[in-house]
Amino acid sequence: ERMDDPELLERALAELLFTCVTTGEPLREDLLARLSPGQESATTTTYYQPATAIALARQWAGDFEGARAGLERATQRALSQGEEWDRMALEGILAELEWEMGNRQLAEQHRRAAREALGEFSEGLVHQIALDARFALGYGELSAARAQLEEGLALAERAGAVLQANRLIGLLAWVELLSGQPEMAH
Repeated sequence: ERMDDPELLERALAELLFTCVTTGEPLREDLLARLSPGQESATTTTYYQPATAIALARQWAGDFEGARAGLERATQRALSQGEEWDRMALEGILAELEWEMGNRQLAEQHRRAAREALGEFSEGLVHQIALDARFALGYGELSAARAQLEEGLALAERAGAVLQANRLIGLLAWVELLSGQPEMAH
């Protein structure tokens, strides 16, 4: 109905791009070509800008180098706009990206920045716990990861945060497998 609205069309295409990648489809070049990463919407926060969606899609598709610059720009934009929730989420995503790329020091910097940005956003605590547990796993600290994940699961279940609980369950299964308890991973 309102697809003649350029901002709405841009946002719909960005959401479609990200959804396709997160559901296992390859990065769609046709959608990338239609998006204008430099064009910002004044009515949309940073996390939902087309440029951010492109960067997130690139990360999900495994194009970490292609994602990094866009995520860094988005994080700076969120900071300059005073969008603390967006900044917190983007710092966490950058922490995961840098971890995957083997840049542990940068990953730790972004993880700390995400924690600092958490502030009053208690609903972001589950995300931070998952990030901390993932790092603990990467360092081989299985007991610490398990404790964090159990805390996060309890918090997610109390809040009814099913999506976050599922992420934590997957990480907890990983802990159990690494602990030599595959039966607990089911």
